[in-house]
Amino acid sequence: MEQTLAQILALWSPLVSDGLALSQVPDELTPPISALLGQRGLQWSQCMDTRVDQTTCEYGPANAKHVAVILGDSYALAIYPMVIEALGLDDWRVIGLNQRECMVSDIVPWPWKGTKPDLECPVHREWVNSFIAETNPDLVILSDQPFHPIADGNDNSGDNHDSLWREGLDSALQTLRPLANNIVYFGVPSSQTALTDCVTAGGRIGDKCTSSSTKFLGYINQQAILSNRYNIPFINPNEWLCYDGRCPAIIDNTPVYWDGAHLTQSFAAKLAPLFRAFLIENDLI
Repeated sequence: MEQTLAQILALWSPLVSDGLALSQVPDELTPPISALLGQRGLQWSQCMDTRVDQTTCEYGPANAKHVAVILGDSYALAIYPMVIEALGLDDWRVIGLNQRECMVSDIVPWPWKGTKPDLECPVHREWVNSFIAETNPDLVILSDQPFHPIADGNDNSGDNHDSLWREGLDSALQTLRPLANNIVYFGVPSSQTALTDCVTAGGRIGDKCTSSSTKFLGYINQQAILSNRYNIPFINPNEWLCYDGRCPAIIDNTPVYWDGAHLTQSFAAKLAPLFRAFLIENDLI
């Protein structure tokens, strides 16, 4: 019999607490800080920036009993190991539908670096919706970065960002809800200063390495509210990444983020038991 989410959290939470107590980078840190910026690696080069009308990556047998789809931007790409480890590839085929800077919300992104709207994202999103409708996957997993700049006409939305993002997410979830029986939303984690920048001389862990679980609380609350509106189970990742409101950069000798925002592949895999238990308890698998 599989452990419940509460049972797994009871074993996991002390590891998060221990991470907050660290003052020095442990010798057994895996991967080491020197390897973090290479975490984009093979997965990022193969599973991002494909054509807008094709899948990014596929794992598992073509004739698998079940199909799962991971949808979102680079934040969704970062949780691949969590999903793959949680489901296993014997009975599941996992398909990535990720586009750089193309969040779940039904909006037009404004690139971090650029002077015009990213008009490929809406084309990709329309294709994705058609793909999901035709494929009828057993599970759709959503994950994205809600604070990415978005367009308001032909300009950066600026102060209008949050209202446009919220309206767009409402529209996106309303469209997705009828396309798949089971959908889960993995919310935005609290990012922090990258270990490569916040660890000081002698491997000392600086204060900036720790973040607060309230950092993106406004976005998390809206993600949760809109998910609930469409009967989509929602995961606040900070309930797994933080302890007593504080979020360490290292948990169980593993860096949480490779750049301060995207989960390392090693750490994402460690979340698999929690994710699997959540899926089971919400009757998603």
